[in-house]
Amino acid sequence: MLSAPLMLGCDLAQLDSFTLNLITNDEVIAINQDVLGKQAQLMYTEGDVQVWKKELSGKRIALAIYNLGRDDTSFEICFSKAGLKSKQFLRDVWTQTDVGYRKNSYTFDIPRHGCKLFVAK
Repeated sequence: MLSAPLMLGCDLAQLDSFTLNLITNDEVIAINQDVLGKQAQLMYTEGDVQVWKKELSGKRIALAIYNLGRDDTSFEICFSKAGLKSKQFLRDVWTQTDVGYRKNSYTFDIPRHGCKLFVAK
């Protein structure tokens, strides 16, 4: 989300499948390497949850929602607070699945110390 260089310093032969899938997720890498080169901005905080927004090429927007708390939580992202249009098509970048169109908000669960990552179109 901050458009930092990607570096990896580990023995690739020792990676488990979860970590390998994480670091080779093309959609996540595309957010980091987007040609606009813009960094994400903190849009709002509610309790232990932060919502970050990053403008991408092609009029797309990346949203990272971080749960900094010690407990799993359910969170409703408010599109207007996040600087989005009222109707958005969302894609879950971690799972590489379409959430679909949502209006005004979207509610989901976030594990403790976890992050949800979406692209809005």
